Amino acid sequence: MDTTNLYFRVCFDDTLVKHSPTSNITHFKIMLGTTYREAIPFYPNAFGNRNYTENYNCSFDLLKTFSKMEDRAKQLVKNFYSQDGVISFASDFYFNYPSERLVKYYLRNNAVVYRYIFNYDGGRNYMKEMKNITIRGTTHADELGYLFDMSMFDTNISDADQLVIDRMTSLWTNFAKYGDPTPSPSPVLPVRWSPTTADQGSYLDLDAALSLRSGGPFERVASFWDLFYHHYAKFYKDSN
Repeated sequence: MDTTNLYFRVCFDDTLVKHSPTSNITHFKIMLGTTYREAIPFYPNAFGNRNYTENYNCSFDLLKTFSKMEDRAKQLVKNFYSQDGVISFASDFYFNYPSERLVKYYLRNNAVVYRYIFNYDGGRNYMKEMKNITIRGTTHADELGYLFDMSMFDTNISDADQLVIDRMTSLWTNFAKYGDPTPSPSPVLPVRWSPTTADQGSYLDLDAALSLRSGGPFERVASFWDLFYHHYAKFYKDSN
């Protein structure tokens, strides 16, 4: 994975977004979410390889971000992910932990945040279909197949996939129209999606069944990385 080209930034179109939304975001409404295993497509050779090896191209020693950190710091990261492997590490480091930080930032600045985790492993998971990925778990861009009509998918849509399509397109269009993804209950959207808060950390689990869950989805991960950067911030800054 070439980490030097992985950047996520605000896109300015000079019409809707003219400046960085980093200030004056009180009551600003935001929908934000990830999948659980975002990094699956970036490490095609890691399927089933849960351990780190010296010659594996995803070794932490080869990651630019950690190149200047002392061995003890790198070993802490390896130990934390020793049971989960490089896909979990990359998913957390590049996507899940930053999303946790972003949600906390928005909440501190009084924004209204609707948070979700896409967890439906069906027949129209875009990235898994495109990359012929067969291992379990939702990954980066998988939700696109339920939001857009794509010629790569069979026109015969299963009932389960159609329900997810109906739900997601309704949630997204409701948010765009009303600033609220579930303005009123309906057979398609029987769950009221309430904004997350600093106390509850609620989020919508987008699976075969919709469910509103409390507690941040990556609390353990966030706690680890918060402590890690608290102790090793100097090395992180030096690596940029």
